Amino acid sequence: MFKLFKKKTREQLVIEKSEKVFFSLIYDSECTFTNIEKVQILNNVRRRLSDNLNCQKKDLMEESVCNNQKTDEIDSALSKIE
Repeated sequence: MFKLFKKKTREQLVIEKSEKVFFSLIYDSECTFTNIEKVQILNNVRRRLSDNLNCQKKDLMEESVCNNQKTDEIDSALSKIE
């Protein structure tokens, strides 16, 4: 069937989100930030993102270790069967 609206690409979604964050920072009607404060805000966001990614990395490494241990247990069980 004919699609009326095309689905946005991931790149378009990233650009759109970036624009929203930028305009939210620059044109916030509640509070006007100085240039230094804007830089501080973005640095804080960058730092939080970095912390979040490091946490994800740590969790995935722990999961990988657990999976390797399970694989070793399965190998041991298989060797006893054969």
